[in-house]
Amino acid sequence: MSGDRAAPRPPAQPPPMAAPAPPSAGRLPPRLATYAVPPPSQRGPAPPADTPVQVAFFSKARGVAAVPGDASGLGPVSPPPLPADLDAGYPDGHVYDEWHASVGEVVAAVVAVDPSLIASADVVTYRNNLNKIYGTSIEGHGGGGPKGWLVDGMALGGEGGENAITTASTVFLDIVYTPCDDFPGADKFMYWGSKFEALCSRDRAAAARAGRSEFCAVVDRPLAGMRVLMGAEVDGYDAEKAKAEAGTAPSSPAERRAAGIPPSAYVELKTLAWPHPGREWSLFSWKTPKWWLQSWLGGVRSLLLGGRDARGALVRTDSVPVDDIPAWSARDGRARWTAGGIVGVGDGVLSWMVATARERPGVALRFEFVPNGGRMPPGRPLGTVTAREVVEEGGDGGGLEARVRTALERA
Repeated sequence: MSGDRAAPRPPAQPPPMAAPAPPSAGRLPPRLATYAVPPPSQRGPAPPADTPVQVAFFSKARGVAAVPGDASGLGPVSPPPLPADLDAGYPDGHVYDEWHASVGEVVAAVVAVDPSLIASADVVTYRNNLNKIYGTSIEGHGGGGPKGWLVDGMALGGEGGENAITTASTVFLDIVYTPCDDFPGADKFMYWGSKFEALCSRDRAAAARAGRSEFCAVVDRPLAGMRVLMGAEVDGYDAEKAKAEAGTAPSSPAERRAAGIPPSAYVELKTLAWPHPGREWSLFSWKTPKWWLQSWLGGVRSLLLGGRDARGALVRTDSVPVDDIPAWSARDGRARWTAGGIVGVGDGVLSWMVATARERPGVALRFEFVPNGGRMPPGRPLGTVTAREVVEEGGDGGGLEARVRTALERA
């Protein structure tokens, strides 16, 4: 999913809303607090297979401001005819996804529906950040242990009166954009994934021509005993499932359906090269847990997988229920991760981050996870999360607080 990965290169032109500052734009003073991340429990209870409540949505595209309540970026997806050439048009037809997302877009979408939702939330963020936080225990590409990450955060309070729609207990998390940790062929694989989305989303061209090609749902997701409002990009929806559920009532009065589409019909699209027998580790140890986590966080219940060969020929498609991914990955001892273990580690990290931000209301913090590296002996911490105050250069015009307050004023 393009909206949940780091931008491959800086944007040629700034988006309408100020983009989050890169790490080089701020000085990092001494650490204020640290958290030693414990290893995952292999016996933890499985997380609930519930569907978060969708409270808002918006659409956007590169160079176009997000439009709250706009569903033009959402379209039906279905398996394309086989075989298909994912490599056709590469590299000349490769268009980089250059827009930067900001938590201000999520804030604006929610405020357009119900401003009180912001004040009652513990956390407001994009799913990108929760993919990092809850993916802390997941193996990185090629093994060797978890990978590090950066997330910005602030507990922000209102000034009273009619504009007091936030409280000091609401923590806003924003994306920190860093250079991609590319591996050989990453650029081509990215193109193949985008091509698969285009082949599955046959009517998305109309949305792209309209200038809004990305759809983002904002869901109310309980995490770590807290209320989290999270923006999550959605690839498309299953038209048959949407039709079958068209007459059903929303799961909550607060739920907002996009163009009449129930969130239970949303679909994630992924491409992969099916591993040879005996070499399934890379798929089931670091790909499938990320697929499961991303989908579970956003409440997406189905994956459409596009199987390709080494040359980019699409030769197979499979529909996989998200709830089946943990058991599918663990079959025959192929992987040792558990859904409960992943969520348990993520709950601990998020709880500590929120508590740390609330102890310092109005202070911009940068949270950094530094893994210990390699395969840790049982019982050893996975690494350390550090919180530092971010002193952003250039005044307060582009900081996290300014981005949130600008979104509140625009809404």
